[in-house]
Amino acid sequence: AGLCSYLYKHLDLKTILAATRMHELNDQNPTVASKYLAIRNVIFCVICSLGDKLFFFNREHTVPELIVTNTYAFAEISFLQLLFIPVLLLGRHFHVDNFFKELFVATALVYLFIVRYQFYQAKASIKMTIKIAVAVSVYFVIASLVAIKIVRPILALYFETR
Repeated sequence: AGLCSYLYKHLDLKTILAATRMHELNDQNPTVASKYLAIRNVIFCVICSLGDKLFFFNREHTVPELIVTNTYAFAEISFLQLLFIPVLLLGRHFHVDNFFKELFVATALVYLFIVRYQFYQAKASIKMTIKIAVAVSVYFVIASLVAIKIVRPILALYFETR
């Protein structure tokens, strides 16, 4: 996430914040926007871990185990984001970078589904597969709402006081 933040700042890429509508943050303070990438991953990791505990309460995984599992998943998503930087640069050149940002978000959500599908061994269970799809969708909505309703106002307050 740190390397992603560094590259996003120094390549002058807009962060993948379509869901949080914080594009203005890039214009106001690119350093904070870059740091927000890592913070967002941590927040989303915690939301997914707590959500996994609630959604899959009948499994015998503890919250710390789920946090470790989700940390690995989000580290891999950060790596995927690094690999996606050339695509974003190309998209910026052809003025279709928003499409590629949304494509990355969709790819990350599919990856989170696959991680849970394997982790909870949902091979033969349609019910578990549907439950995992619903869980990942709910996590995305909650993370988006947290970013819009909590993080964005805090950052706006931060900028007003400066």
